[in-house]
Amino acid sequence: MEDARLIGQHSYIYEMGCGLVIDGEETLLVDPDLQPRDGKTVHDVIEESGAPRLLFETYPGRLEHHSPWHRNREISHLMRGLVDAMEADRLLAEHGHRNLRLVDNGVIAPKDSLAHLDGPPHVYHLIPRGCSKADAVARHMQARGYRPDEVIAVGDSREDVGVAPAVGRFFLVANGLIRDPAVREQIAGLHNITVTEESMSSGFYEAVVRALAESR
Repeated sequence: MEDARLIGQHSYIYEMGCGLVIDGEETLLVDPDLQPRDGKTVHDVIEESGAPRLLFETYPGRLEHHSPWHRNREISHLMRGLVDAMEADRLLAEHGHRNLRLVDNGVIAPKDSLAHLDGPPHVYHLIPRGCSKADAVARHMQARGYRPDEVIAVGDSREDVGVAPAVGRFFLVANGLIRDPAVREQIAGLHNITVTEESMSSGFYEAVVRALAESR
């Protein structure tokens, strides 16, 4: 919401695409069995399922809350550490949580509590399986009547790259490859991806200016 406000927009997606807001109208994109109920949020429903506890108990010392940003969330459970997200998804399915998935949202700065890991920590979101940034972006495009060639996306993580097939052009900010070289394998064969020269905010600025300049 704050990012959208800063650039004068009234529409945005949030919590890894679990929610979509268009001109103030909010839509939850979560599965029916995970919808808010009895005064509980989606986050509460996921907590009560036992899935977060299962992950923490299975990966002791490798997964923890992404403090302090894990507090006061409506939908996703925010974690950090270093695990195989696909392996975690299989674990969830084996224990009856097929309606959830653990999403790798990219590399973050080192944390003292995870200094023993054999690689840089990643941030993870435990979310309803049917949700994704790609789906939320596609729904927004549909609601606005945008064609793919009218839309660009900018991101720096594996989950962000998933948006590329839905839009005309995707800009991968340079720090995405620097922090997580495995993303290079993910973008192989995707012909609408441009890697920016700059990182982070400067990379975002570069993507927007370049897209505007080249569209003239």
